[in-house]
Amino acid sequence: MKLLKRTVRSYLVYSTLVLVIAIPLFYFIIQALCMQDVDHALRKRRSVLTEYLVAHPEITEHLPWHDLTGTLEVFPPAAGTAPEKQTGPGRYITVPGEEEPFRELHTFIALRGQSYPVVLRLSLIDIEDLIQGIVLTAVLLMALILGGLLWINRRQSHRLWQPFYHILDQLQHFSLNREPDIQYAPTDITEFRDLERAIRQLAGGARRSYLQQKEFTENAAHEIQTPLATLQARVEVLMQ
Repeated sequence: MKLLKRTVRSYLVYSTLVLVIAIPLFYFIIQALCMQDVDHALRKRRSVLTEYLVAHPEITEHLPWHDLTGTLEVFPPAAGTAPEKQTGPGRYITVPGEEEPFRELHTFIALRGQSYPVVLRLSLIDIEDLIQGIVLTAVLLMALILGGLLWINRRQSHRLWQPFYHILDQLQHFSLNREPDIQYAPTDITEFRDLERAIRQLAGGARRSYLQQKEFTENAAHEIQTPLATLQARVEVLMQ
C-alpha cells in the first residue's frame, strides 16, 4: 500500500470515529441545554400562575381546572405536598387529537393555607425541530470540514511528495557506467534536500569507486600483457 493511501485511510478512520462519537454527544448536550431553558420557563410560568390565582381566587372553586390547550392543570387541594419534579420529554394528546412532545412540571401552589397540585406543560415541538436542525447543520459542517481536510491533505501531499517520487524514478534508472547522473527536482523542503544531498554523496562515492576499479582493471590488464606475451613465446620455444 502506498504511503499516501495509508495516510488518507488513517485520516478517514479517525474522521469516522469522530463523527460517530461527536454526533450523539452533541445531540444530548444540545438537548440538555434546551431542557434547562424549558425548566426555567416552566418555573417562570409557575410564578405567573401563582400571582394569577391570588388575583382570581374564583378559579379554585371549579377544580379540577385546565386551560383549553391542556398545558395547565390545577387540582383540588391535597393533604400533603410532594417534591417538585420535572418529567419528559413525553407525549400527550392535544385538542386537535395529535400527539405532541412536551415536558411537565409537577408542583404545588400554596393558596389560603392550602396546597393545590399543579401540572404545567410546555410543548417541545419547536425545540425538537431546533435541536434536529442544529445537529444536522453541525453534522453537515463537520462532514464538509473533514472531507475538505482529507481532500486538501491528499492534494497537498501528492504535490509535496513529488520530489521524492522524482528521486525514486531517477534511482530506478541509475547506472554506474551510464551518463547522465541523477537529476534532482527543485524543492524547498528541508528533508528532501537532505535526502538529495545524501543520495548525491552516495552516488558520487559509488561512481568514483567504480571508475577507480575500472581504471585499475584496465591498467592491470595492460601491465600483464607483456609477461603473458613473454611466457607464451617461451612456451612455444619449449614446445618446439
